[in-house]
Amino acid sequence: MTDVPKILIVDDEQSICYVLKVNLELEGFSVDTAFSAEEALAKRLERYDLFLLDVMMEHMSGFDLAKVIR
Repeated sequence: MTDVPKILIVDDEQSICYVLKVNLELEGFSVDTAFSAEEALAKRLERYDLFLLDVMMEHMSGFDLAKVIR
């Protein structure tokens, strides 16, 4: 059995997170969500294969979060 790719969605709009999460799970992915960059950074980031980041969030943009993750 192969490992299911794990995705973290980071967006301050919960409705967008929900729509993305449902659709990605229907395609067989394992999906977690975070509603801020700070919440995302509190997670064990090495567990994820892919990050979907909102570019325009309060306090820290998706671009800045990507720099920290890298």
